[in-house]
Amino acid sequence: MAGEPLVIFDGDRYFFDEDSLRDYLIDSDSELADVQLCICDPNYPSEIDPADHFCDDLPEDGEINDDQLLAAFDLLNEMIRQSQPLSWSEGEFAARLPQSLIDEVTTARAEACEVTP
Repeated sequence: MAGEPLVIFDGDRYFFDEDSLRDYLIDSDSELADVQLCICDPNYPSEIDPADHFCDDLPEDGEINDDQLLAAFDLLNEMIRQSQPLSWSEGEFAARLPQSLIDEVTTARAEACEVTP
């Protein structure tokens, strides 16, 4: 599974690799056609506006005049822009399982039924 993680639609079960998804699908009682997976969207940290951060400390219509403080916020915001996602949320696009994974899950389920008396 390359790219973004997957999540079960309207649920809280996330899959960050193909093995965990495969194991879930094999062990699940759900029909494969009924499992609705969504591609996740990343949640990145938000940049910090120093004027917003210090709004309670500044006089009305006041500005921050400390160049070193503003430079520190610029550096912090640059690091935030380069950051990895903090978390993932359900996206608006459905995921389509590759046929090879569907075949593998179907075979594993059939083998499990043969072993179980």
